[in-house]
Amino acid sequence: MALDVYEWYGYRAEDSSEIAVGSAATGGCPFVPGPCTKPNHTCSVRLSDGETIPVCPKRLYYERHRFAREIAADVFEDFAPNLSGDGLPALVPGDRARAVAEETGNVQVGLFGKEGWSSEIQLPAGVEGGARYSVDYTMVAVDPTGDLLGFVPIEVQTIDTTGSYQPSLAALAAGRSVVTSQKAGMNWENVSKRILPQLITKGLTLQGESLCAKGLFFVTPEPVFQRIMTRLGGLERLRRIPKQPGSITFIRYVHDRERAQDGEVVPMRRLEETTISTSDMSLAFITPQNLAGAGAYERTIRARL
Repeated sequence: MALDVYEWYGYRAEDSSEIAVGSAATGGCPFVPGPCTKPNHTCSVRLSDGETIPVCPKRLYYERHRFAREIAADVFEDFAPNLSGDGLPALVPGDRARAVAEETGNVQVGLFGKEGWSSEIQLPAGVEGGARYSVDYTMVAVDPTGDLLGFVPIEVQTIDTTGSYQPSLAALAAGRSVVTSQKAGMNWENVSKRILPQLITKGLTLQGESLCAKGLFFVTPEPVFQRIMTRLGGLERLRRIPKQPGSITFIRYVHDRERAQDGEVVPMRRLEETTISTSDMSLAFITPQNLAGAGAYERTIRARL
């Protein structure tokens, strides 16, 4: 599937406003303060069918990690944590949460993870010498005595591309024009090879954590969610359940393209969340009903001969 660049240095490729051009000239990132760290400086791509997909996780970190603050408002509501000016819980780096809670006399939400949030916390290995999986973000609630009240792990996943879209990047750099790259596509194979196996392992591990009362959260663009559900045989085959230990809640976003304006980043629109059982997801992943039928590989080989 061919694609072109939808967002570059934070702004639409078609946006020739002074601020968009200036962002590319200075190499900044409007979503996380500081320089753009992605080698090709692409935030999102657009497929030939018009679908737009973030390819950089920072694209989902807009408004001071709003996704995390919205999750905190849900998971830690009963703890009445410190709030920021917009009414959502205020975040501090995880290793400062205890000190801030003690200073203010209120419950404080802290965040461990990427982009300056005290670094990631790994899940312990299940057996000696076994794999230790990192969690993108671990959010904690700490009371004024320094006690840990609860925590929530959050995974943030966009998607990588395959092939090359250098023609699109060259056209942008030369004159901010949009050119389609015919030899590029999306790495949907990662859904089966990496994303789902890790989600299942992490979700089942967290099922034994009493302070992880509302399970694991997975923040992702809507197209990635849809590919995950396709691999599992369809959302209709999975039970929707309340948030609980061992559940996984999908938080899905799409570009709100109808509100796009020159000189501004495209807003992201959050869709209805979906919570399922990690155990159900594991069974759906391995069931033969969701795999190619017997003899399918042989027929593919014969068609190539």
